[in-house]
Amino acid sequence: MKLNGTLLVSEAYVTPIYLGNYSKVKVQANGHAQWFTIPAEAAGRTMTVNFPKKGSFTVYDEEGEYPLNYSIVSGNNKVTLPKGGTIVFSGTPGSEFTITMK
Repeated sequence: MKLNGTLLVSEAYVTPIYLGNYSKVKVQANGHAQWFTIPAEAAGRTMTVNFPKKGSFTVYDEEGEYPLNYSIVSGNNKVTLPKGGTIVFSGTPGSEFTITMK
């Protein structure tokens, strides 16, 4: 749905982040960012993201209002995941992010 020029997505389409040690996320060909929830069992784990020059990621708190890490501002590619938070990966179409979890 679009609202005042902003594209919105239903929570039904936001899936939990993969909790394995290694994964990849790719920005869709249409340029839409990829959103993920942080399941309770991921809380406290450290996520490290290698991201492209024209890409970024943001981790939000449980309320979705406060960014705990915005890679463009912080310059940090590591973050401790909060319980119930969300993660968004954005960049140019086809941008690929490599994720490790510990």
